[in-house]
Amino acid sequence: MLGSNLSAVAFKPGPVVSADQIEIQKMSQLRLDAVANPLIPFVGPMDDAAGTRQIAAGQELTDDEMDRMCWYVDGIKVFDDAGAEQPLADLVAECQN
Repeated sequence: MLGSNLSAVAFKPGPVVSADQIEIQKMSQLRLDAVANPLIPFVGPMDDAAGTRQIAAGQELTDDEMDRMCWYVDGIKVFDDAGAEQPLADLVAECQN
């Protein structure tokens, strides 16, 4: 029977893996996942803070369009270092100049 042979089974310990090595493996897998499934943050429909449609439904912004983007997405709030909310119109005007 199986029970009588258990004393004859020997287990060889595997290699010891440090916490740093485990963290490196996790980070490597995250990087591979990010390359395989890139995040596309700007997919329409998307409106600017004034309510104007900037990205049509299903459209993705190209890298060039993102580089030239000079508008704030609806719902975004910007604060200065003192914690005071900044008017978006002023910030957009600065971007356009």
